[in-house]
Amino acid sequence: MRLNMHRTTWLRSDFIFEKYRNTEIKKLAKNDEAMKTGARLFSAYCSVCHGSDARGAKGFPNLRDDEWLWGGSTKQIKESILNGRRASMPAWGGALGDKGVEEVSAYVMSLSGRSVDKTKAVAGKARFVMCVSCHGIDGKGNVALGAPDLTNKSWTYGGSRRPSGLRKTILLYNSCTWSLWHYAST
Repeated sequence: MRLNMHRTTWLRSDFIFEKYRNTEIKKLAKNDEAMKTGARLFSAYCSVCHGSDARGAKGFPNLRDDEWLWGGSTKQIKESILNGRRASMPAWGGALGDKGVEEVSAYVMSLSGRSVDKTKAVAGKARFVMCVSCHGIDGKGNVALGAPDLTNKSWTYGGSRRPSGLRKTILLYNSCTWSLWHYAST
């Protein structure tokens, strides 16, 4: 039943998209009918996670800023819409321990210019080596993996409001564990 529902939805969407398939994005953005259709589709399929205003929610990116985890080119955005995205970060709590999580949290917060305990941040920088394969040595992230840029103030998974959110992300995060924790804590 579910497969047939999705097939019907995709057949219907093919019909909707056929009208716009070969039109440049810049022209579509100026087409009132296309924008209304896009708004209805966003409301039906995207707003549950990204919010009715597209500003995101914890665990779901803001689509109105210039920070694109998986890339912001037309091709990359289209790929995200058509195939979906799911980021996953290993939980580092067991490897780092409580003290290590505190130190890495301080270092990561310092990357975006926040006030932190400098001693913890220095110690955290040494431990950040565990993070560089995804976030890069400079913390700028990796579009191919959907690893966020840690040097800005656009945070999807915690840390934007208080350091405890970032600590929980480092300690617990993987897509399943985070979802369970977030569900239980809200």
